Amino acid sequence: MAARIAANCLAVGPAGAASIRSQVGAYRGRKRSLSAAQVAELRQRAGAGAAKATLAREFDISRETVYQYLRTAR
Repeated sequence: MAARIAANCLAVGPAGAASIRSQVGAYRGRKRSLSAAQVAELRQRAGAGAAKATLAREFDISRETVYQYLRTAR
């Protein structure tokens, strides 16, 4: 079955492959740590000058994750 799915993915291109993988229940990566509302609050507070370490503690994420959320497109 895996070979058939792989062949179908190659035949339909990247966008179609993602659709096929989602239909068969393929792994889609790790769930996000924060909701969209939490990310918006994180960005707003960081923009207002809150310390990144403080934000990380309050949102229960690492400082690196804080910086990753701040780097991503809005």
